[in-house]
Amino acid sequence: MCEKKIKLCVCDWDGTIVDSVEKITECKRFLAKKYSLEPPSKALVKEVLGTKFEKALARCFPTASKKLLNDIATDFHSLMQLPEYQSIPFNNAIAVLKDLQGKQGIILAIATSKARAELDKSLDYIGITDLFDYVCCSEEHQSKPDPEMLNYIMKQAGVTPSQTIMIGDTTVDMEFALNAKVTPIGVTFGAHSNEKLVQFNPLGILSSWSELPGILKLENKCIT
Repeated sequence: MCEKKIKLCVCDWDGTIVDSVEKITECKRFLAKKYSLEPPSKALVKEVLGTKFEKALARCFPTASKKLLNDIATDFHSLMQLPEYQSIPFNNAIAVLKDLQGKQGIILAIATSKARAELDKSLDYIGITDLFDYVCCSEEHQSKPDPEMLNYIMKQAGVTPSQTIMIGDTTVDMEFALNAKVTPIGVTFGAHSNEKLVQFNPLGILSSWSELPGILKLENKCIT
């Protein structure tokens, strides 16, 4: 019997399951114009994606006061729930995850820095509110790369780190996984490049969700 049979797949959301970098950038630039601030570049938005929301916002708007940042945060959370700021999943993401769950019996979870209200709206927009067994947002837990969210999910699911994979698009996600002694898998279609992700020695780096079954070698259901 394989001791490393994968039982739990934890995924980041923005830039991993959904193609949301453009929408996040668009929203932050709209708010920059509203508050007469220098708009953040797409490169900066991508760089801070995955970090604690308040820290990321301060990086994007370095001249804003604490009060103004609070106002921007309130507006951002509201805007990102609107239909025009919803994002669609990357090709094959949902199909592959459903296959893992339905055919392999793998537990699915989300661990994200996204606000709960925003994530709930996104899940509803895509029509997958019941797909994930566990959903954790950093406003309810310690932010990545602190492993608290992953440890919580593993405890709830009754699995060990060796039975868990963490899929994400940023170096923060890779650190997050390693801090919980979980095997990381990167994706290159989100925020951070292959060159950044490979430094964390992930099990694999996906250029498409369709590559995941091969990387996991699901015919054996093991990491070798």
